[in-house]
Amino acid sequence: MNIKFALCIVGLLILACPFNAFAQPVMGACCSPTGSCSIQEQFDCLEGPEFTFMGLDTTCDPNPCQQQPTDIPTMNEWGMIIFMLLAGVGSVYYLRRHRRAES
Repeated sequence: MNIKFALCIVGLLILACPFNAFAQPVMGACCSPTGSCSIQEQFDCLEGPEFTFMGLDTTCDPNPCQQQPTDIPTMNEWGMIIFMLLAGVGSVYYLRRHRRAES
């Protein structure tokens, strides 16, 4: 009876153990948003939402990370039309004011 109880306790301890003591950490390339690469564990790499784990046993030579292109603010066609109209109205106002000052 004592042996069955001991085996039951050992079985419960094995099932309750949250980790495998013999498991190797999952290492690989971790890419940051700036395009830099470092070798890290998968869990450590995925702590930040902007970091990307490239896969098991990947290396940083050559660099698998691509830097995200930065957005360049531009005006669309309607923005350019409005800008030109405002520049024209401003020029007319300036010229009329300048002529009035000369007379």
